[in-house]
Amino acid sequence: MPDARDCDVIVFGGGLAGMSAALQLKRLRPETRIVCAEKRTFPVPEGAYKVGESAAEVGAHYLKEGIGFRKHMEEDQLRKFSLRIFSPSNGNSDITRRPEFGFCRLSPLRTYQIDRGRLENALATAVDDSGVEFLQGSSVSAFSLGPDRHTATVKDEQGRTREYTARWIIDASGRVSLLRRQLGLTVDIPHDVNAAWFRVPYRLSVDDWSEDEAWRARVPNGRRWASTCHLVGEGYWVWLIPLASGSHSVGVVADPNFVPFEKIRRYDTLLEWARENEPQLAEKLPDSEDGLLDFRKLKNYAYGTRRGLSPDRWALTGEAGLFLDPLFSTGFDFIAVANTLSTRLISGALDDEPDVRKRLKAYNRFYLGQFMGWEPAFAGQYEIFRDAQATSAKLIWDNASYFMFPVPMITSGHFLDYEFTAKMVDEFRPHFEMNVHMQRLFREWSRSEYDRQAAGFVYGTDPMVEELFHSASGELTQAETAEIVTSGVRRLKALSWEMYDRMTETAGLKMEAPTWDRPTLDESIVGWSSYEQRTAPPAQTEPQPADSWMLR
Repeated sequence: MPDARDCDVIVFGGGLAGMSAALQLKRLRPETRIVCAEKRTFPVPEGAYKVGESAAEVGAHYLKEGIGFRKHMEEDQLRKFSLRIFSPSNGNSDITRRPEFGFCRLSPLRTYQIDRGRLENALATAVDDSGVEFLQGSSVSAFSLGPDRHTATVKDEQGRTREYTARWIIDASGRVSLLRRQLGLTVDIPHDVNAAWFRVPYRLSVDDWSEDEAWRARVPNGRRWASTCHLVGEGYWVWLIPLASGSHSVGVVADPNFVPFEKIRRYDTLLEWARENEPQLAEKLPDSEDGLLDFRKLKNYAYGTRRGLSPDRWALTGEAGLFLDPLFSTGFDFIAVANTLSTRLISGALDDEPDVRKRLKAYNRFYLGQFMGWEPAFAGQYEIFRDAQATSAKLIWDNASYFMFPVPMITSGHFLDYEFTAKMVDEFRPHFEMNVHMQRLFREWSRSEYDRQAAGFVYGTDPMVEELFHSASGELTQAETAEIVTSGVRRLKALSWEMYDRMTETAGLKMEAPTWDRPTLDESIVGWSSYEQRTAPPAQTEPQPADSWMLR
C-alpha cells in the first residue's frame, strides 16, 4: 500500500477511552505519531450524551493526573459526595425510613459526577491541540494485522476513504469492538443483567423528598443529592446522578430473574414499574417520554475478553475490551488501567526497550486480573439488595477490598513495575478465595428467614475510613504501598471472621466458616449500629455523631 499514510499508533474510536489513550500516549512520548478516528463530530450535546457519569477514586485520579484534566474536573464537573445506598423498607414510600448507607461529610479524596458531553468536548480540544491527527466524522471500515505494519481503512461522512499503516493499534471502538469480535476473543460471564437509563432536564434532590429535620440532620451539609444515590431492592438498583449541566441521570439496572427486561425496556413500562417499586422517585419523573432528554437500554451488558494486550501489537481499552458492571463506577477504573498499561507498553516498544515481552505478559495478566477479581462481587449478587443488613455488610466488604489493593496499587503508579506487582498479587491472592466465600455468605444471609435484627448494621469506624483515605492520598513509596496491601489482607481476614461471627451467633444461622486464620487486630475496623437506629423514624433514634464519617 505505497500511498498509505504511516503512523506509529492508530486509535479505533475517539470517545472517552480512545481520546484519553491518545492524549496520555502523547503526554508520555510526545514524538509518537498518532491517528485517532472517531465517527462523531465535536462539540457533542451536554446533559444527554453517553452513559457512565460517575467516577470512583481510581478513575478520578486518572482523569486528574493521568491525562492532566484536574482543572477541568474541578471547574467544569461536579464534585461527588461518594456512594449512597437506600435499602428497601415500608414500600419505599418514605425516604426517611429506608436504611441509608453513606458518608455524612465529604471525602478528602475528590471524586466526580461527570457530564460526558462536556468532558468529551474538552478532551476533543485537548487531543487536537496535542498534535494527534484527530479524524472526526470518520470510522474504521476495514483493517488487517500484519507482521510489521497493520493497515486500516478510514471512511469519512462523505464516503471518502483514506488508508493508514501503523505499528500499533489501540481499539477503543466501544461495544462494536472491531478487534475483539474479529479475533473471537469474547468471553461470556455468568452475569446476566440488563439496564435502561435516561436523563431529565432538572435536578432530582433526594434531600427534598422529606421535610423531616432529624433525617436531614444526619447529613448536615444537605448534599445527599451530590452522591451517586442508589435506590435498591430485590434484584435491582436505580442510580441517580446529577450532572453539571443541570440535568439528572437516572438508570435502572436489574437481574431478569427478579425484574424482567420487558418491565424496563420502554419508558412507559419502566415508569409503571417505578410507581410500584420506587414510588417517591416515580412522583418526580415525567409522565411520558416526551419529558425526557433521552432514553436508552441495553440487554445482557456484561462480557470479558481472553486478551487485552497482544504481542501482535494491539491493545483493547474501554468497552472494546470488557465490561462488568456499573454498580461501583468501575468503567472509568478499567479505562484508567487499560490506557495506562497500553501507553506505557507502546511507548517502551517504540523506544526498543529490552523487556517489552516481559512487560506485555505481566500487563496483560493485570488487565485481565482486575476484571476476574471483581467478578464475584457482581455475578448473581443483586438479590442481596432485598435485605438492608446483608447489603451494608457487602458494601463494607467490597469497598474495603477496593481501597486495600486496586486503589493504592493504581493511584501510586507502582502497578507499572511488573516485578513489584507480581509480589503484591501474591500477597493479595488469598483475597480471591475470601471474596468468593464472603459473597456466597452475603447471599445466604439475605435469603435467610432467621431473625437478623440483633446483628444490626455494620459500618466503618472513623479510624478505618481514615486509613482507607490514606491509601489514595499523597505520594506512596513501594514500601508504603506494600504495607497497605499486606495489612489490608490481614484486616479483611479479621473482617470476614467478625461478620461471620455476627451473622451466625446473633441469629443462629448455620453457615460455612472461613477456612483461613483469624488474625487479631489492635484497632477496630468496623462498628455495628442497632437495627432500630437505622430503621426507626428519625426522631426516635440516637442523633448522628457530628464528627463521624459514616452514617450510624
